[in-house]
Amino acid sequence: MKKAFLFGIIAFSLIGIVVIVYAVGTQTITKSDASSCQTPPKMVLESTNKYEAMTIYNLKLINTCDSAEKFMIKVAKFPNSPEKHDNWTWKFKDSEWDTALITAPLTGTSDITLTIQQPVDSEGLPKNIEKGIYQFFEIETELEKGRTEKDKLDLIYSVK
Repeated sequence: MKKAFLFGIIAFSLIGIVVIVYAVGTQTITKSDASSCQTPPKMVLESTNKYEAMTIYNLKLINTCDSAEKFMIKVAKFPNSPEKHDNWTWKFKDSEWDTALITAPLTGTSDITLTIQQPVDSEGLPKNIEKGIYQFFEIETELEKGRTEKDKLDLIYSVK
């Protein structure tokens, strides 16, 4: 009887150890794991409003995370075709010119406007630049803390 009792305790202990090792080795997706947000946010173009020396792009930021997150959005690259200009100016929403936007924490989607103004001269007036379709303004979107890949959106700008 004593041997059977001892054998039962050892068998029960071994089963417990096997269950613990299996549980540690098998990861489960929990809410906290999902909210770590390993997928990049998305930015999509909804519409544009074209004016003589500027274009306003109506964009939609899509939060792919389970939790509310802050995002950083910036113009990462200027067009080099049909002609390269370095002094384009841009701004998101009501922020400062040529400054990245850091959003408030958001879930779901958010409307973002981006205004791009043609290059200006020393007096602040729009330059006469070559007519054509300027491609591309590269818009980069990522979590503010940089925990995901960046989403890139290419926009064109037309000059008539």
